[in-house]
Amino acid sequence: MNKYNLIDKIRTFYLLVGELLDTWRIIPRLIVFGYGWLVYKTFIWYLSLEPYVLENCNLPPEQFNNCIINAPTQAQSIVLGTIVGVASLIFNFYVKTGRDYKGWLETINDLKNRNGLKLNTNGENDEKSQLLVEKKES
Repeated sequence: MNKYNLIDKIRTFYLLVGELLDTWRIIPRLIVFGYGWLVYKTFIWYLSLEPYVLENCNLPPEQFNNCIINAPTQAQSIVLGTIVGVASLIFNFYVKTGRDYKGWLETINDLKNRNGLKLNTNGENDEKSQLLVEKKES
C-alpha cells in the first residue's frame, strides 16, 4: 500500500467523521442540553429557598420580624431571571448554526473530489449521486 494512499484514506475518514458531527450537530445539542440542565437546577434551587433569621439580631421580641429575611430576595430573583432569560440566546444559537444539508451521497462525493480521490468505485453510486445533483439543480 502506498504511503500517500493511506494518508488519503485517513484524511477522508476524518473528514467524514467531521461531516457526521456537523450533520448531526452534536456540539450545539450538547450545549442546549447542558443549558437545560442548568435552568432545571437553578429553578429547583429557587423553589427550595426558605426565609432565614439574621444572626446576632438583638431586637426586642415585638420587633423580631425585622430580623427575618424572606426568600426569595430580589437578588435571587434577578439570578433566576437572568439564567432563564439567556435561554432565548442559546436557542437562537442552536437554530441559526450549522449549514444546509445537501444529501449524504453528494457530501461523500464532494469530500472525495476535494481530496483528489477516485469519484466512485462502482457505478451504483454514480447513478444515485447523479440523481441527487439533478434533483438539487431542478
